[in-house]
Amino acid sequence: MYRVGHPSLHRMQYVALTHAQYAAVVVIDVDRRGSAGGRVANINPDVHRILSRLAGAGAGPAWVGVNPDNGKAQLIWLIDPVHADGSGDSPNMRLLKATGKTLGTGLLHG
Repeated sequence: MYRVGHPSLHRMQYVALTHAQYAAVVVIDVDRRGSAGGRVANINPDVHRILSRLAGAGAGPAWVGVNPDNGKAQLIWLIDPVHADGSGDSPNMRLLKATGKTLGTGLLHG
């Protein structure tokens, strides 16, 4: 794992934001197609509606990345760090996984 700003980070194709024993983000991949353009407005309309409601309630993601070709997106929420034991398990980690699953399901079936 490299820290942001590390000289070798530019060689990576994908950055992992979590570790089996530590998470400070919730990452949701939205694989529902929207439209080309790469802007939040290009996200699938049903997903956009749900995100607007979450944002209105103060629970929107901290970052939204939109694929400019197809409107699919990746959403990131910043959270207080969640820690697990050596096996990757803890009550808080289980809650985090359930939260991610619920968010993902809601956004996919919106």
